[in-house]
Amino acid sequence: MNYLTGFVTFILGFFNSTVFYRWWKMRSLCGQMVQTCQNVAMQVAVFVVEEPPPLPEADAEPPAKRLQRARSELIRLLGLAQALALQACHRERDLDSLIDQGLLERDSEEHRALLDMLGPRYNEVWAWFIFKAYEYADEGMMDSKVAQSVCYMFRWSLCNSSNHVEDLMMHLNQPVPLAYCHLLELMVTTYVLILPMGLVPSLLWVAIFISPMVALFFYGFFKLGSCMLMDPFQQDSGFDSPALLSATLLTMESLERHVPIDKERARILGPLPPTPMGFKGAPQDRKST
Repeated sequence: MNYLTGFVTFILGFFNSTVFYRWWKMRSLCGQMVQTCQNVAMQVAVFVVEEPPPLPEADAEPPAKRLQRARSELIRLLGLAQALALQACHRERDLDSLIDQGLLERDSEEHRALLDMLGPRYNEVWAWFIFKAYEYADEGMMDSKVAQSVCYMFRWSLCNSSNHVEDLMMHLNQPVPLAYCHLLELMVTTYVLILPMGLVPSLLWVAIFISPMVALFFYGFFKLGSCMLMDPFQQDSGFDSPALLSATLLTMESLERHVPIDKERARILGPLPPTPMGFKGAPQDRKST
């Protein structure tokens, strides 16, 4: 019994350490994605600050409004890409929730394009961001001395963010081999069943009280690794993706509104609403789109 206890303890500890490493790695990759998006939002707030030359049309949008719209558009695309990345982790394709959150306009070109795409779609949105960043730089919304360097930083940062999400998807799509999990479950179940008989000769009647606690310890750790830590995006005890997205959107919009400090602009825009970009939180019932 002592040999069996040592062997089960070792193999269960190895399994749990492997599963926890996967869980922590996915948590780190989510954090790196958020970090990259917020860094890019900070760069947008700092460098996309130049009013473009006025357009010749009589009814053209004023330069200040064009600049404000461009900054908001870039921040929105960052939020849209992150929302799509988190949906991909949850194996969801719910554009209606993104429309409700103010990240996407129904029946727009972007909406129709996303409906036609078969993949996770976040890479395309980050590519839209880079394309628009170059477009706005050409329109004169960035200082010409730093425009090329800023656009390069955008490309580099979003490529890194894409790499983080792809690595995250690889971890989700390549779980611990099922045969290994089944074999471990068989070993733990067998150990739990014969545990009382192994403890009776040494503990006598005390084994009645000790056996359930030892069985709970071994089987509890097995369930912890096989159910709660295996896929943090599918379980109730996993990552709180709606709160993560909401906090990131709020941070990015705050950067866009308050950097650089402009009292007149802040007065026109008014106080920051309690939820970013009309974000209403995750809907209770998600629909496939």
